[in-house]
Amino acid sequence: MRLIDERYIQNALVDVFDEANLEGFASLSPGWLDFTHSNKTAIASAMGEPGSREALVGFMVERTERSVLDYNQFVRVSEGDRRVLAGDYADLLDRVRRILLNDASFETFRGASRDLLEDHFTSLRGHFGSMDDARLLRSSGPITCHQYSPELQLDVMRVTPGLVTEPLLDLGCGLHGSLVFYLRSLGVRAFGFDRFVEPSPYLVAGDWLDARFKPRKWGAIISHMSFSNHFAHHHLRCDGMFENYAGKYMELLNALAPGGSFIYTPGLPFIECHLPGDRFEISRYEVADPRVTADGGPGFENIRTIGEGLYAARVMRMA
Repeated sequence: MRLIDERYIQNALVDVFDEANLEGFASLSPGWLDFTHSNKTAIASAMGEPGSREALVGFMVERTERSVLDYNQFVRVSEGDRRVLAGDYADLLDRVRRILLNDASFETFRGASRDLLEDHFTSLRGHFGSMDDARLLRSSGPITCHQYSPELQLDVMRVTPGLVTEPLLDLGCGLHGSLVFYLRSLGVRAFGFDRFVEPSPYLVAGDWLDARFKPRKWGAIISHMSFSNHFAHHHLRCDGMFENYAGKYMELLNALAPGGSFIYTPGLPFIECHLPGDRFEISRYEVADPRVTADGGPGFENIRTIGEGLYAARVMRMA
């Protein structure tokens, strides 16, 4: 898994639609080749253990999906896409094991490995080209997606840990759930939800459109540059899932206990204007500098809202 992960790190943000990237994609570092060739019998044996192939296939499918979303967070990878990738990775691992079991010289091993990776590059290009959101991968280039510091997120959303109503849900908490850990270190009863987060007693992995949020459960739901960012994206797309997001938005408001708040950025003026004033109270906070932050890395330069500047919103449920 470490060897596989090195490959993903090497090829982060590689555009497989550009043939010029084939050379770099198919290249293997001398250290990678030396270690693998020297330990090929042990690696092949480990790959042949019960359940190993399936575990590696699952790891590679998830790692590929993460790579796609790191490249463009708005691409939706369907269950059908995952099945196609799983089949391709199962075949790839079978070929890898055959190469490892072949009593070949180092040069022959290196050549066979390179041929395999060139074929895999072509397969990935075909799979990504057939996805529903293929045009986003072909046309956009990488889109900024940054893990902001907990302090920055709380400052942007005007959340004071000692005053926020509990329990608190961080929707789209990120791979590491950093804000959840930070809040819990301050004594806040915080939980996180994200597609790729490592599950724990207070971190849940899943797709927010597929999840069901219980009514009147949460004192606060916060979402920094995640749910509302995707909602705005789908609102602007002619083929977007805006109805799904609108329904989920109302479900999240219904998941608040009376007096609880849904706090998020960017704001969503196109739906906030339709919320009944006798049920919800809306507060808006301008984001002062939407370009670059001192400690949070790249800012909000790719985000636009409709009719208003960039802002954070707090929607409190009255009853």
